[in-house]
Amino acid sequence: MTHYPNIKKFREALKLKQEFLAAELDIEQSEFSRMENGRRSPKPEELKKLAGIFSVSVDDLIKVSEDQATAAQTNESVPLAVVNRLIEQNERLMEYILKTQKTNNIIE
Repeated sequence: MTHYPNIKKFREALKLKQEFLAAELDIEQSEFSRMENGRRSPKPEELKKLAGIFSVSVDDLIKVSEDQATAAQTNESVPLAVVNRLIEQNERLMEYILKTQKTNNIIE
């Protein structure tokens, strides 16, 4: 069995539920849990779909860098791609909020 710890890290970083991703993959939540915990290998098409949902490449989803391996031991890892995506989303949200406030004359 091949274990891809990034699946769980990406899911948790994006605050997605196993049930949601299982439904997206058309599998049971228990199957998704087994996949996340290394008791079931994901099929290639499932990896492609998850990579699309997480907005990362399949390589990003399945690779384990030395830093990630070290961080996994200390339980402090969030994949860089997820952090960058969240930063971009936050920046777009802040721009929207500022634009809306200016339009509604809440701020100058």
